[in-house]
Parts: sequence; C-alpha cells; structure tokens
Amino acid sequence: MDRLILERLVDKVLTPERVTVMLKEWLAHQAKTQGKNDLELKRLEKVLAEMALVKRDKPSPMKLSAKQVAYACQRMREMLLDASTGYGKQLLGLLVEEIRVAPGVATMTGSTAALNQAVSEMKMGTPLEVPRVVLDWRPEDESNVRPTP
Repeated sequence: MDRLILERLVDKVLTPERVTVMLKEWLAHQAKTQGKNDLELKRLEKVLAEMALVKRDKPSPMKLSAKQVAYACQRMREMLLDASTGYGKQLLGLLVEEIRVAPGVATMTGSTAALNQAVSEMKMGTPLEVPRVVLDWRPEDESNVRPTP
C-alpha cells in the first residue's frame, strides 16, 4: 500500500505541470492574504521591540564572581584588540552607544545592562563569540543601519 501511494504521488501530483498549477494557486492565495499578514507582523514586531527594551534593562538574576568578571574582561580585551576575527567591532557596537571626540578628550557612553549581560554570558571553556544582546532594536526598515567605516 505504501508503494502504491508513493507511486501515485510521484505520477499524479509531483509533475512539473501539476506543481506549477499548485504553486500559482498558492501564490495567488498568499497575495490576497498578504496585506492582513503584513499588518499583523508590524503589530508583533512592535511588541517584540518593546520586550527587547524591557529585557535590556532587567538585572541579571545571578551574581557575578570576581573570577567571572576578570575572565570576561580579559576575553573582551582580546576580542577588541584582535582585528583578524571581526569580533572586536561587533563587541564595540554592543557595548558602546556613543563616542565623542573633542580636542584633547574622547568620551564614550554605553549600556551597563549590555555590559552586565556580556559578562554574564562569557563562561570559561566556551567558544569565543560576541554575546547576543539586542539594544534599541527597531522593526522599521532602514532604522538599524550603522554608518560604514
């Protein structure tokens, strides 16, 4: 019985002609419902953006040991100074929100919440990667672009 069903599927349904018709019908149906789906996606993206902002400032539930902080600082230092991996640029973008340069002085501002999460996520014995933190994520197109170097 299994073989008969598979043969009918291949012979009657999975032909280029039949698949083309099925896909055209599906695409027409998708086009009709796309407007409603787009509105729902925008609504959900707004909720996700709000959740990300709330989560960003949520304190870490765990206390960080001095050993963990020292390890994370060393690891972040290595990441920032190693130009070959690209991790440094990503980590800088994660931790630093603004850099201002004036004659004789440069100041940086950033998110302590992002720093806390980065330190919390860096564990000894884990592969080297940039922590994942969403800061000020915006769902609109072109609102998250960064200047090119």
